[in-house]
Amino acid sequence: NQVRSKAITGYLDKLGLETRAAVYQEKAEAFLQRAMRTGMKFDIIFADPPYLSDEIGKVLPCVGEYNILKDDGCLLVEHPSKKILPEHIHDIKRIKNYKYGDTMITLYRKEQ
Repeated sequence: NQVRSKAITGYLDKLGLETRAAVYQEKAEAFLQRAMRTGMKFDIIFADPPYLSDEIGKVLPCVGEYNILKDDGCLLVEHPSKKILPEHIHDIKRIKNYKYGDTMITLYRKEQ
C-alpha cells in the first residue's frame, strides 16, 4: 500500500537512513526474482505475508534458492503461531521462534 511505503520512506529520511535502505512496493515473488537476477544481497529480510494466504510457502523457498541473504544476514518471518515453518530453507537454518500471543516471529540465519 502506497501510504505505508511513504510512511516508511518518511521515517528513513527522519532517521538519516535514506541512503542505507530502500523501500520496494511490489509482489514478493517478482521482487525476489529481480533481486536474484541483479545480484542483490540483503543483511535483513523481514517477511510479513497476509496471515490467511499461502504466500510464505512461495516466498521462503525463493529466499533460500536465490541466495539473496548475505552470509551474516538474517531472515525474520512473521506468521500465525499455529503455523510451523521449516527448520531449513536451503542453506538457511531456523534459529529461534518468538511467540507473541497468536503471532510468531521466526528467526533464520545462514548456516556457516
